Amino acid sequence: MSDYIFPASLKPIVNKGYSHTRGGNITRVSPQGGMPRQSRDTYYDVVPINVALVLSAFQRQIFWSFIQKIDGGASSFQMNHDTGNGIEPHNVLITSDINDQTDNGVYWTITFTATAERTSVQDQSCLGDRL
Repeated sequence: MSDYIFPASLKPIVNKGYSHTRGGNITRVSPQGGMPRQSRDTYYDVVPINVALVLSAFQRQIFWSFIQKIDGGASSFQMNHDTGNGIEPHNVLITSDINDQTDNGVYWTITFTATAERTSVQDQSCLGDRL
């Protein structure tokens, strides 16, 4: 895991604009008739997580200071997300443009995609073994 940790005071909105996508490691071949043939391409699929933050002007300064600390977004960092086992730290990279906008100059909406290298759901776990 990275040594950089996303500031705990900046929490994503979890009821709107927050989601993650799974299933990028499955390859499918559709024959002319019948069911498609499927296989796993890689063991771990990367997990893109869409993040939306609503921040005050001071929190926005904290965010952009952190972005500078991680080489403008090029370095990985730890960020808490819920990808199936509750909120836990994930090692992520920012893999999209960072959108920063305001309607009133008081609150700022910042959105970006943080891509997790892997999640605990992908690892063997006691819960997974019991299912």
